[in-house]
Amino acid sequence: MENESAGSKQPLKIELHEPLDYLLLKNAIRVVDNTGTIVNSVIESEAQETMLNFTPTNS
Repeated sequence: MENESAGSKQPLKIELHEPLDYLLLKNAIRVVDNTGTIVNSVIESEAQETMLNFTPTNS
């Protein structure tokens, strides 16, 4: 996992060891902040579904 410092708008990148179904992951994984609040984000896959990018949004 690669990430920037807290409050960054850069994507959180998660590298998977094998391809996993993007739609399943999109609906199953949530990013939360240090208070447990879900961070609204755009979730994208790349590298044949072996990398997920979570980009925080303002909404």
